[in-house]
Amino acid sequence: MSYNANYISSGIALAVTFLSCYFIQKEFGFNLSIWQKLFFLSLLLGYSLLFIDGDLRLFIFSPLMLGLIFIVMNLFVFKDLSKFRNWILFVLLMTFYLNGNYFKGWKNERWGIVDEKSIIIDDSNKQTQEKRQESPDVIIDISSFSFLDLKSDTVNIKTDKHYIFIGTWNEDCAPCKKAIRELTPMLNTVKNVESYFVYETHKFDKNVFISAAGDGEYLKNQKVIADYNQEFFKSTKMVAYPTFLIIDNKEGKIIYMAVGYGKAGKSRLIKKLTEISK
Repeated sequence: MSYNANYISSGIALAVTFLSCYFIQKEFGFNLSIWQKLFFLSLLLGYSLLFIDGDLRLFIFSPLMLGLIFIVMNLFVFKDLSKFRNWILFVLLMTFYLNGNYFKGWKNERWGIVDEKSIIIDDSNKQTQEKRQESPDVIIDISSFSFLDLKSDTVNIKTDKHYIFIGTWNEDCAPCKKAIRELTPMLNTVKNVESYFVYETHKFDKNVFISAAGDGEYLKNQKVIADYNQEFFKSTKMVAYPTFLIIDNKEGKIIYMAVGYGKAGKSRLIKKLTEISK
């Protein structure tokens, strides 16, 4: 199960995981030695390491982590899966998965609350069929909004560059941090684009903002400001993090606005940044 899994495919994979454990145990007469169990577990652990991708929190929420729990329970706790009571375990765990919020929590961690395909605005006034929120006004005066910088001073976004890129983030948003980490190298090289990473949260705390901005390397040497009164958040009608905006600073137009971050979203955003930097 990878990070590209959906609700149905992850459920199927969990069922296959249980059945795989059953047939492995059956092949060895339901009497695996501790070393054999550790060997099979190490194979899955090794595979799992490929998907941590520098973000342990996201991995812990993933369906792959739930698969690891299945393996450990099957091999070390219940052992003999030929017994009926252990099939009851499988039914209970699958019920928990299907009716609980485990997968939903992982999806929120990975993509944000809204699906990463939710493009609100692209190519100026063109609206897509995938929107999940009310579109904001395309015309916006970015210089009219007040933000807080890391020195606790109130600032405005003012630049002579043609375009302004804004990515939102907060300390609890794993996809936000991943986006900053992956997009920063390109943002540092594109022409005519001023980049800002705007801190958004429903309960603003100045100390938390400053602490979060200094935690790790992903925001190092970036322009970091906070939408402390959520004036910008509400005016652009955002509903989730991360949200990415590109504003034509000459005309005051939002020419790109997208919610969530994944492979497809990253590709679209990089394509748009490449277009405007030419």
